[in-house]
Amino acid sequence: MQLHMRSLVCIAAVALAPLAAQVWGKPPDSQKGPDKKREPIPVSNPNQLAIKRWYPATLVGSEVSLPGAVAIACDGAHIWAAPQGGDQLLKIRAADGEVVASYLVPWASYNMMTFDGDCLWMTGLYEQNIVKVRAADGEVLGTFYAGAYPRGVAFDGQSIWVAASGEGIIRRLLPDGTIDAAYPVGAGLFDVLYDGTSLWVSLYNENAVKQVRPGDGAILATVPVGAGPTQLAFDGAHIWVSGQDSDSVTKITAADGKVVGAYPVGDGPFGIVFDGAGVWVVGVFDNTLTKLRASDGVQVGRWPTGGNPLGLAFDGANVWVTSYISGTVTKY
Repeated sequence: MQLHMRSLVCIAAVALAPLAAQVWGKPPDSQKGPDKKREPIPVSNPNQLAIKRWYPATLVGSEVSLPGAVAIACDGAHIWAAPQGGDQLLKIRAADGEVVASYLVPWASYNMMTFDGDCLWMTGLYEQNIVKVRAADGEVLGTFYAGAYPRGVAFDGQSIWVAASGEGIIRRLLPDGTIDAAYPVGAGLFDVLYDGTSLWVSLYNENAVKQVRPGDGAILATVPVGAGPTQLAFDGAHIWVSGQDSDSVTKITAADGKVVGAYPVGDGPFGIVFDGAGVWVVGVFDNTLTKLRASDGVQVGRWPTGGNPLGLAFDGANVWVTSYISGTVTKY
Protein backbone atom coordinates (compact mmCIF):
# COMPACT_ATOMS: atom_id res chain seq x y z
CA MET A 1 0.00 0.00 0.00
CA GLN A 2 1.43 3.32 -1.05
CA LEU A 3 -0.56 5.47 1.34
CA HIS A 4 1.70 8.10 2.91
CA MET A 5 0.86 7.37 6.51
CA ARG A 6 3.21 10.12 7.69
CA SER A 7 0.61 12.51 6.43
CA LEU A 8 -1.94 10.90 8.71
CA VAL A 9 0.03 11.29 11.94
CA CYS A 10 -1.85 14.49 12.38
CA ILE A 11 -5.28 15.56 11.35
CA ALA A 12 -5.78 19.27 11.03
CA ALA A 13 -8.90 21.29 11.04
CA VAL A 14 -9.03 24.91 10.06
CA ALA A 15 -11.78 27.42 9.65
CA LEU A 16 -12.57 30.64 7.86
CA ALA A 17 -12.23 33.83 9.87
CA PRO A 18 -15.77 34.97 10.62
CA LEU A 19 -14.72 38.61 10.20
CA ALA A 20 -13.94 37.94 6.57
CA ALA A 21 -16.65 38.36 3.96
CA GLN A 22 -19.11 35.49 4.12
CA VAL A 23 -19.66 33.48 0.99
CA TRP A 24 -22.08 30.94 2.40
CA GLY A 25 -24.98 32.14 0.31
CA LYS A 26 -26.52 29.98 -2.37
CA PRO A 27 -23.75 29.22 -4.89
CA PRO A 28 -24.29 29.34 -8.66
CA ASP A 29 -25.60 26.29 -10.45
CA SER A 30 -23.03 23.52 -10.30
CA GLN A 31 -21.49 22.20 -13.45
CA LYS A 32 -20.18 18.70 -13.33
CA GLY A 33 -16.58 18.42 -14.41
CA PRO A 34 -14.66 15.50 -15.95
CA ASP A 35 -15.61 12.15 -14.51
CA LYS A 36 -12.52 10.02 -14.85
CA LYS A 37 -12.43 6.87 -12.76
CA ARG A 38 -9.58 7.17 -10.27
CA GLU A 39 -10.01 5.33 -7.01
CA PRO A 40 -8.27 6.47 -3.82
CA ILE A 41 -6.14 3.96 -2.00
CA PRO A 42 -8.38 2.06 0.45
CA VAL A 43 -7.32 1.80 4.08
CA SER A 44 -7.89 -1.62 5.59
CA ASN A 45 -7.63 -0.30 9.15
CA PRO A 46 -9.55 3.00 9.47
CA ASN A 47 -7.84 3.73 12.75
CA GLN A 48 -4.70 4.43 10.75
CA LEU A 49 -6.46 7.65 9.78
CA ALA A 50 -6.82 8.71 13.40
CA ILE A 51 -4.31 9.70 16.02
CA LYS A 52 -3.27 7.13 18.57
CA ARG A 53 -1.77 9.15 21.43
CA TRP A 54 -3.36 11.47 23.95
CA TYR A 55 -2.07 13.68 26.72
CA PRO A 56 -4.00 15.92 29.13
CA ALA A 57 -4.57 19.47 27.94
CA THR A 58 -2.57 22.21 29.54
CA LEU A 59 -1.22 25.37 28.00
CA VAL A 60 2.40 24.32 27.75
CA GLY A 61 3.78 27.75 27.00
CA SER A 62 4.74 27.49 23.33
CA GLU A 63 3.24 30.35 21.38
CA VAL A 64 4.36 31.76 18.03
CA SER A 65 3.34 35.06 16.50
CA LEU A 66 1.77 34.97 13.03
CA PRO A 67 -0.57 37.85 12.14
CA GLY A 68 -3.83 36.53 10.70
CA ALA A 69 -3.01 32.92 11.52
CA VAL A 70 -5.62 30.51 10.15
CA ALA A 71 -4.39 27.53 8.10
CA ILE A 72 -2.56 24.81 10.03
CA ALA A 73 -1.29 21.26 9.51
CA CYS A 74 1.23 18.82 10.96
CA ASP A 75 3.81 16.68 9.15
CA GLY A 76 4.56 14.42 12.12
CA ALA A 77 7.42 16.48 13.49
CA HIS A 78 6.50 20.07 12.64
CA ILE A 79 3.49 22.33 12.75
CA TRP A 80 2.92 24.44 9.64
CA ALA A 81 0.86 27.62 9.73
CA ALA A 82 -0.13 30.28 7.20
CA PRO A 83 -2.21 33.48 7.46
CA GLN A 84 -5.48 34.42 5.85
CA GLY A 85 -4.03 37.33 3.96
CA GLY A 86 -0.24 37.06 3.74
CA ASP A 87 2.77 35.39 2.15
CA GLN A 88 4.48 33.74 5.13
CA LEU A 89 4.54 30.00 5.84
CA LEU A 90 5.94 29.03 9.24
CA LYS A 91 7.55 25.70 10.07
CA ILE A 92 7.47 25.11 13.84
CA ARG A 93 9.18 22.24 15.60
CA ALA A 94 6.40 20.49 17.52
CA ALA A 95 8.65 19.25 20.32
CA ASP A 96 9.66 22.68 21.62
CA GLY A 97 7.71 25.27 19.62
CA GLU A 98 10.78 26.75 17.94
CA VAL A 99 10.28 28.32 14.52
CA VAL A 100 12.82 26.47 12.41
CA ALA A 101 11.98 28.15 9.10
CA SER A 102 9.84 30.87 7.56
CA TYR A 103 9.15 30.57 3.84
CA LEU A 104 7.89 33.10 1.33
CA VAL A 105 4.85 31.79 -0.52
CA PRO A 106 2.41 33.44 -2.96
CA TRP A 107 0.27 36.01 -1.17
CA ALA A 108 -3.15 34.50 -0.48
CA SER A 109 -6.03 34.26 1.97
CA TYR A 110 -4.87 30.85 3.17
CA ASN A 111 -7.78 29.01 4.70
CA MET A 112 -7.11 25.30 5.08
CA MET A 113 -4.11 23.02 4.70
CA THR A 114 -3.23 19.33 4.47
CA PHE A 115 -0.04 17.26 4.26
CA ASP A 116 0.37 14.40 1.77
CA GLY A 117 3.54 12.84 3.14
CA ASP A 118 5.88 15.05 1.13
CA CYS A 119 4.12 18.33 0.43
CA LEU A 120 1.67 20.78 1.93
CA TRP A 121 -1.42 21.86 0.00
CA MET A 122 -2.99 25.19 1.04
CA THR A 123 -6.25 26.62 -0.26
CA GLY A 124 -6.43 30.31 -1.15
CA LEU A 125 -10.03 31.22 -0.44
CA TYR A 126 -10.36 34.39 -2.50
CA GLU A 127 -7.61 33.56 -5.00
CA GLN A 128 -9.52 30.42 -6.13
CA ASN A 129 -6.36 28.34 -6.08
CA ILE A 130 -4.36 25.83 -4.10
CA VAL A 131 -0.62 26.14 -3.46
CA LYS A 132 1.69 23.11 -3.24
CA VAL A 133 4.82 23.46 -1.10
CA ARG A 134 7.55 20.88 -0.57
CA ALA A 135 7.95 20.32 3.17
CA ALA A 136 11.65 19.43 2.99
CA ASP A 137 12.77 22.87 1.86
CA GLY A 138 9.70 25.10 1.54
CA GLU A 139 9.94 25.34 -2.24
CA VAL A 140 6.69 26.28 -3.95
CA LEU A 141 6.05 23.55 -6.52
CA GLY A 142 2.97 25.06 -8.07
CA THR A 143 -0.19 27.11 -7.80
CA PHE A 144 -3.25 25.42 -9.29
CA TYR A 145 -6.87 26.32 -9.97
CA ALA A 146 -9.17 24.89 -7.28
CA GLY A 147 -12.58 26.40 -8.09
CA ALA A 148 -14.61 29.24 -6.61
CA TYR A 149 -13.83 29.92 -2.96
CA PRO A 150 -11.92 26.73 -2.10
CA ARG A 151 -11.96 25.83 1.58
CA GLY A 152 -11.61 22.23 2.74
CA VAL A 153 -8.80 20.05 1.46
CA ALA A 154 -8.11 16.35 2.03
CA PHE A 155 -5.61 13.68 0.93
CA ASP A 156 -6.80 10.16 0.07
CA GLY A 157 -3.39 8.50 -0.20
CA GLN A 158 -3.14 9.26 -3.89
CA SER A 159 -4.96 12.47 -4.78
CA ILE A 160 -5.94 15.80 -3.25
CA TRP A 161 -9.60 16.74 -2.85
CA VAL A 162 -10.69 20.38 -2.65
CA ALA A 163 -14.09 21.74 -1.62
CA ALA A 164 -15.03 24.73 -3.81
CA SER A 165 -17.64 26.41 -1.62
CA GLY A 166 -18.74 28.94 -4.22
CA GLU A 167 -19.82 26.19 -6.61
CA GLY A 168 -20.78 23.31 -4.34
CA ILE A 169 -18.24 21.12 -6.17
CA ILE A 170 -15.44 18.89 -4.88
CA ARG A 171 -12.48 18.48 -7.22
CA ARG A 172 -9.85 15.77 -7.34
CA LEU A 173 -6.32 16.94 -8.15
CA LEU A 174 -3.46 14.70 -9.20
CA PRO A 175 0.00 15.28 -7.69
CA ASP A 176 0.87 17.57 -10.63
CA GLY A 177 -2.17 19.75 -9.93
CA THR A 178 -4.24 18.47 -12.86
CA ILE A 179 -7.98 18.33 -12.13
CA ASP A 180 -8.94 14.71 -12.58
CA ALA A 181 -12.62 14.85 -11.62
CA ALA A 182 -15.25 17.25 -10.30
CA TYR A 183 -18.48 16.31 -8.55
CA PRO A 184 -21.37 18.57 -7.48
CA VAL A 185 -22.41 17.84 -3.89
CA GLY A 186 -24.62 20.67 -2.64
CA ALA A 187 -25.08 24.24 -1.44
CA GLY A 188 -22.86 25.86 1.13
CA LEU A 189 -20.07 23.32 0.73
CA PHE A 190 -17.47 23.82 3.44
CA ASP A 191 -15.17 20.90 4.20
CA VAL A 192 -14.15 17.54 2.72
CA LEU A 193 -12.76 14.50 4.58
CA TYR A 194 -11.60 11.00 3.55
CA ASP A 195 -12.29 8.08 5.91
CA GLY A 196 -10.37 5.35 4.10
CA THR A 197 -13.25 4.38 1.83
CA SER A 198 -15.58 7.34 1.32
CA LEU A 199 -15.47 11.10 1.17
CA TRP A 200 -17.60 13.20 3.52
CA VAL A 201 -18.58 16.80 2.86
CA SER A 202 -20.22 19.40 5.10
CA LEU A 203 -22.95 21.59 3.62
CA TYR A 204 -23.50 24.76 5.62
CA ASN A 205 -26.63 25.85 3.76
CA GLU A 206 -28.28 22.43 3.97
CA ASN A 207 -27.46 21.66 7.64
CA ALA A 208 -26.24 18.27 6.51
CA VAL A 209 -23.22 16.19 5.65
CA LYS A 210 -23.05 13.82 2.70
CA GLN A 211 -21.12 10.64 2.09
CA VAL A 212 -19.65 10.54 -1.41
CA ARG A 213 -18.16 7.67 -3.39
CA PRO A 214 -14.76 8.83 -4.69
CA GLY A 215 -14.84 6.80 -7.89
CA ASP A 216 -17.87 8.44 -9.46
CA GLY A 217 -19.17 11.12 -7.08
CA ALA A 218 -22.33 9.21 -6.20
CA ILE A 219 -24.04 10.44 -3.02
CA LEU A 220 -24.25 7.44 -0.70
CA ALA A 221 -25.92 9.13 2.26
CA THR A 222 -27.25 12.49 3.43
CA VAL A 223 -27.21 13.03 7.18
CA PRO A 224 -28.94 15.98 8.93
CA VAL A 225 -26.71 17.60 11.57
CA GLY A 226 -26.61 20.69 13.76
CA ALA A 227 -27.14 24.05 12.09
CA GLY A 228 -24.25 25.52 10.13
CA PRO A 229 -21.93 22.51 9.71
CA THR A 230 -18.34 23.53 9.00
CA GLN A 231 -15.28 21.42 9.86
CA LEU A 232 -15.04 17.63 9.91
CA ALA A 233 -12.91 15.12 11.84
CA PHE A 234 -12.60 11.32 11.81
CA ASP A 235 -11.84 9.06 14.79
CA GLY A 236 -11.42 5.80 12.92
CA ALA A 237 -15.09 4.85 13.13
CA HIS A 238 -17.09 8.08 13.37
CA ILE A 239 -17.37 11.40 11.60
CA TRP A 240 -17.48 14.46 13.86
CA VAL A 241 -19.08 17.66 12.60
CA SER A 242 -18.78 21.19 14.00
CA GLY A 243 -22.11 23.02 13.93
CA GLN A 244 -21.30 26.72 14.01
CA ASP A 245 -24.89 27.90 14.40
CA SER A 246 -25.99 25.18 16.81
CA ASP A 247 -22.98 25.44 19.16
CA SER A 248 -22.73 21.67 19.05
CA VAL A 249 -20.73 18.81 17.59
CA THR A 250 -22.50 15.88 15.92
CA LYS A 251 -21.11 12.32 15.96
CA ILE A 252 -22.00 10.05 13.01
CA THR A 253 -21.17 6.38 12.52
CA ALA A 254 -19.22 6.22 9.26
CA ALA A 255 -20.33 2.68 8.46
CA ASP A 256 -24.05 3.43 8.27
CA GLY A 257 -24.46 7.21 8.49
CA LYS A 258 -26.46 7.08 11.73
CA VAL A 259 -26.25 9.97 14.17
CA VAL A 260 -24.92 8.81 17.53
CA GLY A 261 -25.42 12.10 19.31
CA ALA A 262 -24.97 15.87 19.38
CA TYR A 263 -22.90 17.47 22.14
CA PRO A 264 -22.73 21.10 23.33
CA VAL A 265 -19.42 22.93 22.97
CA GLY A 266 -18.28 26.55 22.82
CA ASP A 267 -19.84 29.42 20.89
CA GLY A 268 -19.39 29.04 17.13
CA PRO A 269 -17.50 25.74 16.80
CA PHE A 270 -15.19 25.57 13.78
CA GLY A 271 -11.84 23.79 13.84
CA ILE A 272 -12.05 20.20 15.08
CA VAL A 273 -9.52 17.40 15.53
CA PHE A 274 -9.26 13.92 17.08
CA ASP A 275 -6.31 12.94 19.29
CA GLY A 276 -6.85 9.23 19.78
CA ALA A 277 -9.18 9.51 22.79
CA GLY A 278 -10.73 12.95 22.65
CA VAL A 279 -12.26 15.34 20.15
CA TRP A 280 -11.18 18.97 20.36
CA VAL A 281 -13.09 21.92 18.93
CA VAL A 282 -12.53 25.67 19.04
CA GLY A 283 -15.26 28.19 19.82
CA VAL A 284 -14.72 31.07 17.43
CA PHE A 285 -16.95 33.56 19.21
CA ASP A 286 -16.14 32.86 22.86
CA ASN A 287 -12.42 32.14 22.34
CA THR A 288 -12.40 28.66 23.82
CA LEU A 289 -10.98 25.21 23.22
CA THR A 290 -13.25 22.34 24.31
CA LYS A 291 -12.35 18.69 24.67
CA LEU A 292 -14.97 15.94 24.44
CA ARG A 293 -14.43 12.29 25.31
CA ALA A 294 -14.79 10.54 21.97
CA SER A 295 -16.44 7.45 23.42
CA ASP A 296 -19.53 9.24 24.75
CA GLY A 297 -19.22 12.97 24.00
CA VAL A 298 -18.85 13.97 27.64
CA GLN A 299 -17.03 17.27 28.04
CA VAL A 300 -13.62 16.77 29.66
CA GLY A 301 -12.62 20.41 29.85
CA ARG A 302 -12.61 23.86 28.34
CA TRP A 303 -9.72 26.31 28.08
CA PRO A 304 -9.31 29.93 26.92
CA THR A 305 -7.59 30.65 23.60
CA GLY A 306 -6.41 33.68 21.71
CA GLY A 307 -8.87 35.91 19.92
CA ASN A 308 -10.90 34.24 17.17
CA PRO A 309 -9.47 30.69 17.26
CA LEU A 310 -9.94 28.96 13.94
CA GLY A 311 -7.51 26.16 13.20
CA LEU A 312 -6.57 22.99 15.05
CA ALA A 313 -3.85 20.40 14.55
CA PHE A 314 -2.60 17.47 16.63
CA ASP A 315 1.11 16.58 16.65
CA GLY A 316 0.86 13.19 18.38
CA ALA A 317 1.23 14.71 21.84
CA ASN A 318 -0.37 18.16 21.90
CA VAL A 319 -2.96 20.20 20.08
CA TRP A 320 -2.13 23.52 18.37
CA VAL A 321 -4.55 26.39 17.80
CA THR A 322 -4.35 29.26 15.30
CA SER A 323 -6.03 32.47 16.52
CA TYR A 324 -6.83 34.97 13.77
CA ILE A 325 -7.31 38.17 15.76
CA SER A 326 -4.52 37.46 18.24
CA GLY A 327 -2.21 36.42 15.40
CA THR A 328 -0.88 33.43 17.31
CA VAL A 329 -0.17 29.73 16.97
CA THR A 330 -0.44 28.18 20.45
CA LYS A 331 0.45 24.75 21.81
CA TYR A 332 -1.80 23.09 24.42
